[in-house]
Amino acid sequence: MFVAGIDSSTQSCKVVVRDATTGALVRQGKAGHPEGTEVDPAAWWEALKSAIADAGGFGDVSAAAVGGQQHGMVVLDAEGRVIRDALLWNDTRSAGAAADLIAEVGADGPNGYAARTGSLPVASFTATKLRWLRDAEPANAARVAAVALPHDWLTWRLLGYGPADESPLGPVLDALTTDRSDASGTSYWSPAANAYDFALFEQAFGRPAVEALGAAEVAAETDAGSALEAEQERIVDAAVAALVSDALGADSGESLQPGFGSFGTDPATGEAELESVGDAAATELLPPVILPRIVQTGEVAGVTVDHPGDVEFAGGSAGGAPDGTDGTADGAPGGTDGTADEATGGTDGTADGAADQATRGTAEGATDDTASGTTDGTADRARALLIPAGILVGAGAGDNAGAALGLNATAGDVVISIGTSGTAFAVTEHPVADVTGTVAGFADAAGAFLPLVATLNAARVLASVSGLLGVDYDQFAALALDAEPGSGGLVLVPYFEGERTPNLPDATATLAGLTLGSTTRENLARAAIEGMLCALADGVAAIRSLGVDARRILLVGGAAQNAAVQAVASQVFDLPVSVPTPGEYVADGAARQAAWTLTGARPTWPVSFVAELPAATVPTITAQYRAAQQLGSLPR
Repeated sequence: MFVAGIDSSTQSCKVVVRDATTGALVRQGKAGHPEGTEVDPAAWWEALKSAIADAGGFGDVSAAAVGGQQHGMVVLDAEGRVIRDALLWNDTRSAGAAADLIAEVGADGPNGYAARTGSLPVASFTATKLRWLRDAEPANAARVAAVALPHDWLTWRLLGYGPADESPLGPVLDALTTDRSDASGTSYWSPAANAYDFALFEQAFGRPAVEALGAAEVAAETDAGSALEAEQERIVDAAVAALVSDALGADSGESLQPGFGSFGTDPATGEAELESVGDAAATELLPPVILPRIVQTGEVAGVTVDHPGDVEFAGGSAGGAPDGTDGTADGAPGGTDGTADEATGGTDGTADGAADQATRGTAEGATDDTASGTTDGTADRARALLIPAGILVGAGAGDNAGAALGLNATAGDVVISIGTSGTAFAVTEHPVADVTGTVAGFADAAGAFLPLVATLNAARVLASVSGLLGVDYDQFAALALDAEPGSGGLVLVPYFEGERTPNLPDATATLAGLTLGSTTRENLARAAIEGMLCALADGVAAIRSLGVDARRILLVGGAAQNAAVQAVASQVFDLPVSVPTPGEYVADGAARQAAWTLTGARPTWPVSFVAELPAATVPTITAQYRAAQQLGSLPR
């Protein structure tokens, strides 16, 4: 049986299909995302469908999960429509809002942000974007019925929800789900309490919030046709009760007349007013915002249904998937047909049952005879192979937590990712709170915690210096390896784009220790690598200062494959350095989570390595770097 992992990142959507038992890669696909710091989420949905098609479809896939870029703000109205383009993590227009929230709530103390969320809000985090929306676009803010993160929204669409004219299941906002790792990057969810901090949400947005009930709960209480109406009535009633209570006082004894809508009028007549509440309160009355229900890894977020008319077979080939899936209810695991009863788990409730019922779509289990009248190459068969009914969908995860799961990182592991920017995050069994804001105390996707530090200058440092030297990637590595540790005293403090860790947004890079002897091409190449890694080592030190145990460095990202980067890393860090084989680790983590959801156990798939280096620390490198840092830098 096969499982699928999805990585919906800032730049692209990647899909991997893996064997659920061994983890072996079966096939993969990819599609691009538009550039910019605000994006219409519809582009992500189209890219996901294209990437699935490029991977040969999900006709033989039993479970799937979505990993995605964190922090992005997706706001939906009561009909499930996206109100405005999503603001991404790298949209900084809410920097002022972040400062305002810290000033209002405080950073330190038992009621400060650090204690309540493990992190201090910055422009990346969702709460700051909501404050910006409230202040800059009040008309849009008034329409918000639900707030989701990018991976939450894609999971919702994958299951079959969305606007009524675009999805088979319609706009059931109570079906929105998320996981603890992604929720921990919002600034209104507590890793320590494992729950939303609704007061912080209201502080940011000015309106109360409730956690989604779950699709099965809504279906159990209402007929499918009236689910949306009942949901709207529920949230309106909750808002009315809360605001009337505030206006009258808990002991007033006054009661609310039944049947009133969200603006204090009787929906039957549109005329009757709430006598107990002033006109201003009545006109400002809005329902609480729905936040996605938290689903733990291993639990089922939902089960896919057929997407007739919604899914186009955009690229790829149906032949990429084994024969034997017609996308009908009979072909789904356990006979799931998308009804409420099946949506609670999609299996018989046992791990064995889930595994047994999900083994459909293999060459042995079915043939083209099960295609219910369609033939290979027809549009109907292609659509059925793309996203058939009956696929279990897991909780999903934020991208860093997905990568940690893909690497099978556990307590004691520190993952350092060298991309355009750099990240260092560790798996630990206890929550972390940093009042300085240097370390973000996130949760991971496996029940533990994931304190994280980000740097702005990583692989770009190497690209800049190699361009200055006029050499390609391999030649740059050769130059660096020809220099001695410490680069002859030459030091590069690489704050080319300012820096986030430490927080020096206006800083510039510093090149120090130049002498006639030290100023060589070889030393400059090595100094660039040493400076980049020392900056990341500062991040690791900040994480360890909070009591996090660190026993091994896992070095990933494109620059991690550079032989010089690997060699220098073993000399900068005081821990063994392991370099995993290049892969799509966020998508792999989502696939691991899908297998966990399917079988009820965390997969034990192996992780291969291209290099494993013992610690060979050269103290001179760090000592020189510290001295150069003290020189300061010119502001830009």
